[in-house]
Amino acid sequence: MDRRGCNLVLLLVDQRLAVKIIERLRKRGVNSSLLEFPKVDIIITDSKAVASMKSKEGKKVILVSNEDYEGKVELFLLQLRGKMLYNELLVGVDPGENIGFIIIGDGEIIEWATYNVVDRLMNRLENIILYYPYRNCVIRVGNRGRNAEKILDEIVNLMSKIRALGRIIVEVVDESKTRRTFHPSIRGLPKDVTSALIIAYRKGIEVRCK
Repeated sequence: MDRRGCNLVLLLVDQRLAVKIIERLRKRGVNSSLLEFPKVDIIITDSKAVASMKSKEGKKVILVSNEDYEGKVELFLLQLRGKMLYNELLVGVDPGENIGFIIIGDGEIIEWATYNVVDRLMNRLENIILYYPYRNCVIRVGNRGRNAEKILDEIVNLMSKIRALGRIIVEVVDESKTRRTFHPSIRGLPKDVTSALIIAYRKGIEVRCK
């Protein structure tokens, strides 16, 4: 993949993983964003042998797996900007019947979705917490909706399971006050995701996780 002197090479044994990575790159707007960056040679591979060999050649290498490839795509995009981590991930959850979900990295919307099953939300959230490159993460959950208590309990349980990651804060947001909050990226998002975005930017009350 070559865009105005920026070269990304995929050296993957697992071709199904290659398809997933290419699709993820497209979703993250890689074709347009690469136009803005100077020449960077980065290799993405699922082979430890290839990673070792190319690193010795002085190449920038990102080793990926089926579990962490989405986070490694984020690492690639960060490296294009001369960074290795998001300083802050904001995660907003609107716990209505249709659950709104959004992730914001250093002010940029990374992804959004709606879920009708709490387990699917939690699987996605766990993957992000474990594999995305970030310094700090704040997860904010609205306090209204039939799923609010269940989602909060599930998040607290998840934090207990991965308690070694001390960079994560969980907050409950009073949704009666979120109507006063505005963010220009709201336009064009589904209603439930818009609510999640507003929640993500609203300071809440911290929940202590064991």
